Amino acid sequence: MRWLGRVSIKTLLCLLIGALALMLLTYTTTALINAREQAGQADRAVTLAHASRRLLKTILPVRIERGSTLALGSQEPAGPDTLSAIAKNRQAMAESFYRVQVLLREQDVPEVTATAARLNAAHDALTALRPRIDAALRLPKAQRDATLLPATLAAFQEFLDALTATADAVDGAITRSDAVLQRYLALKRAAWATRVAIGNVALRVQASLAAGASWTLPETVAAAERSVRSRRPPGPAPPKQRPMSPTRSGPPSARRAPRISRVRRRRFPKPCSMH
Repeated sequence: MRWLGRVSIKTLLCLLIGALALMLLTYTTTALINAREQAGQADRAVTLAHASRRLLKTILPVRIERGSTLALGSQEPAGPDTLSAIAKNRQAMAESFYRVQVLLREQDVPEVTATAARLNAAHDALTALRPRIDAALRLPKAQRDATLLPATLAAFQEFLDALTATADAVDGAITRSDAVLQRYLALKRAAWATRVAIGNVALRVQASLAAGASWTLPETVAAAERSVRSRRPPGPAPPKQRPMSPTRSGPPSARRAPRISRVRRRRFPKPCSMH
């Protein structure tokens, strides 16, 4: 340490200031990198939130269009109101689906990218089936292809399942650092689950009315099960209560009697016998 005596105070001060400046520069650089990462995560969360909203706006007109196409099971050709509703919801779906594709194309999320192939395949299959649907809706039931309605319902269901899978992947990729955002996402998923349950019941009712037939026994049981599941509150089941012991059951006077007897025996013992 003798060399410190040969170093001037000016040199020591310069070294101290340089060390402090280096520490400050390191801290500032680290803070800047973290701020940039947080800004990137925030932009990604905003884009994914917009995509999630657009997916919801895509699913809704698809479900309404599916309900309108149940006119394939009716005896008469579809009316102008039905055809207009199908065209309107189909246009709304096409616009929302295009915006979803644009938003998701900007993000490199493996979980979302994995669902793109199924989503595009289901969309193409439904698009290819729509000209047959439009032509059959303008014909009476006797002139329609009997296999078209089951194929249509299957194509719509596959497209809805693919949209739901993509929406789940998008919601799962959103950063959950904000408690308010987590609460909104949970509320959105609960509301959508309720909407799906109600829509499934409405779909069964519309199909029965269009076909002029009542529900079969399996359809009635399935509708009852869906109704019970939709009313069941989310979360774990309440814990089971332990059965009460005989001393804890009964009137209050009966429950206090054993305690009084124990206190009396401790404080007033029985006198010893002189025999």
